[in-house]
Amino acid sequence: MYKPIACLSKNMPLVITSHGGRYNPLMRLIDRIDLLARIAFKNVDCLLVDTQAEKEYFSRILGDDKRIDLQLTIVGVDFDRFKPLNKERAKEIVRLPSQKKVILYVGRLYKLKGADIIIQAFKTLKKKYDVELIMIGYHQNDPLIKDARAAGARIIPVIPQEQLVPYYNAADVFVTASFEENVVAPGGIGMAPIEALACNTPVVSPSLRHFPQDDVEKVGKIPQSPEDVAKCIAGILEDPTPYHNCRRVARRYYDWKVVVDHLIKIYDKLFSKYYG
Repeated sequence: MYKPIACLSKNMPLVITSHGGRYNPLMRLIDRIDLLARIAFKNVDCLLVDTQAEKEYFSRILGDDKRIDLQLTIVGVDFDRFKPLNKERAKEIVRLPSQKKVILYVGRLYKLKGADIIIQAFKTLKKKYDVELIMIGYHQNDPLIKDARAAGARIIPVIPQEQLVPYYNAADVFVTASFEENVVAPGGIGMAPIEALACNTPVVSPSLRHFPQDDVEKVGKIPQSPEDVAKCIAGILEDPTPYHNCRRVARRYYDWKVVVDHLIKIYDKLFSKYYG
C-alpha cells in the first residue's frame, strides 16, 4: 500500500515504517525486482525498521543510496505501568508459596510459540528444583493445554495487562522458547519479555538476540537450542545476581519516553529540512 502513496508524495517529508516480513525468500526476490518499490523509495526521506536484521537487509537493498535515512526504532513499554514490586508481596497476590522458584511464560499454548519446549524444560527442572511454571494467555482451543496441565503447570487464560504485573514480579525468570526463524527473526524481542524486564525479572529467550548486544548479558540468557532452555533457566535460578539491574538496563532502550523522544528528533529534522 505504501508504494503508490510514496510514488505520489513529492516535495513533502515521507517516513515509512517496516514491521518485518522480509524473511520469506519470495519477498526478498520481489524487493530486488520491484520497479514500483524502487520508484517509491526515491521519494522516501526516512525508513524506520524494528530489528537489526531488517536494518541490515534494507542496507543491502539500498546500497550506496545515502539519501534515505535508515533508522532502527523499537517498540516501547510503559515503564510506569510495568514496575518492580516486592517479590514476597507479589507472590502473595498471585497465591504462590514464598519459597517456590517461579518460571513465567505469557503467550499462546502451541508449538510455534515454543510452549512445548518450555513444558519439557519444566519437567526437567522439577527433578532438581522446587519450581512452578505459570503459563498465561491460553485460548480454549490451544493444542497444548492438556500437556501443560499434565506437566503440572499452572495455566491462566488471557488477562488484562495490569493483572500481569504481579506475575512478572513473582517470577524468578521469564521464558519464551520459539526457535522458528520466521517468528524470531522478524518479530523483534517481543512485548512480554520487555514487560518482564521492566519489572526487573530476567529473561531466557532466543528473541534476546534483538536486544542491544553490549548489554544483553545483563538482562538474561539466549538459549542456542531447545535442549539449552532448561540449562539457561537453571543458570539464572542458581545465580540471579548478574541480572539485578535488568530494569535499568532495558529502560535505556525500551521505555516509551525514550522511543518517542527518538521519533520526535527524526520528525523535527525533516520539518526543519522542508519547512524550516
